[in-house]
Amino acid sequence: MRRPRFTAIAIVAMLTGLSPVVLAMSPQQRDVKTLSEEFDASGYEGITLEVSVGAVHIEGADVNMVSAQVRVRCPRRIDLDECRDRAENVEITADDSRGKLVLEVRGLSKWRSRGMNVDVHFTVPEDLPFELEMGIGEVEIVGLRSDLKVDMGIGEVSVRMDESVVGSVTLDNGIGESDLLYSDGKQSTSGFLVGKDVVWDRGPGTHEVIVELNIGEIEVRLK
Repeated sequence: MRRPRFTAIAIVAMLTGLSPVVLAMSPQQRDVKTLSEEFDASGYEGITLEVSVGAVHIEGADVNMVSAQVRVRCPRRIDLDECRDRAENVEITADDSRGKLVLEVRGLSKWRSRGMNVDVHFTVPEDLPFELEMGIGEVEIVGLRSDLKVDMGIGEVSVRMDESVVGSVTLDNGIGESDLLYSDGKQSTSGFLVGKDVVWDRGPGTHEVIVELNIGEIEVRLK
């Protein structure tokens, strides 16, 4: 077991009110709400997604539409009626901001899940710059072919991109472990009190990847 991973899970558990076992093993849960929506991204210069807490999966594809799905589940130890009432406030909103499509999963506390487990899955145009702003949770991003920025409080970030489109990578982690893997090497840093940046600017492409995380783990793998 990797020690930084255990630390990140433990801190997330403390702040969200879920036990480390719940976070790591995903016990039997009940679906209480599912949202499915599509948004036209044509004409926008980029996409920003804002999520407070949850498990987020972003997939880039050769599309013009953003397909969004949010699934809210409640562990069996949580009162079902109370959890359903909380889930009623969860929604996906869209707005314009200086040429960008800004999407937000609303109805979630910034630092606590309030007993709900939230899974967020977005399929986005692969060639549009993408930015994620998130509080606590787990993030997986695959298939993007443009600029990427992740700004997150606590949790784990995993990115998979084609090395041929990436020119530079910057991983800024306050406390935890950062790993960058590319075709001819690897860069890693770890720290408990003060993290160190991973900076790589020898990529063959033109796009930049920036991940800023306060506490947790970052892994960027270029293939």
